Amino acid sequence: HIEAKGLKVRTVGQAEPHVFTSSAILDVVVGNLLRNAIFHSESTEVEVELGAHSLTVRDFGRGIPTEMQSRMFDRHVSAGGDPARDLGIGLALVNRICAHFRWKLSMDSTPGKGTAIAIDFDASIRKG
Repeated sequence: HIEAKGLKVRTVGQAEPHVFTSSAILDVVVGNLLRNAIFHSESTEVEVELGAHSLTVRDFGRGIPTEMQSRMFDRHVSAGGDPARDLGIGLALVNRICAHFRWKLSMDSTPGKGTAIAIDFDASIRKG
């Protein structure tokens, strides 16, 4: 999909977060976030930022309408696009996985500019 859209995935940050889960779980989470960013990007790149305890995937697309943002992690909710390809289950799955592991999932979206989805892997540890 990256090549088909002519996108580049740019990584930001040199951190190597330690996440205590299986690689299969991380594949599902990161794969869904990247697919969403690639699908919705209207730019030439998607950005992946690694922090000491976090991962952020950012697209530079149309963003999510303000009135829909609070529902984007619900099942079968989609910000639009091709209904045959965008079933509205990717972010819901990521949300369930993050809730299970007590990772903090957040979204920052600006209509007309893009969306960033962030995961703080150590939020539960720091809360005690």
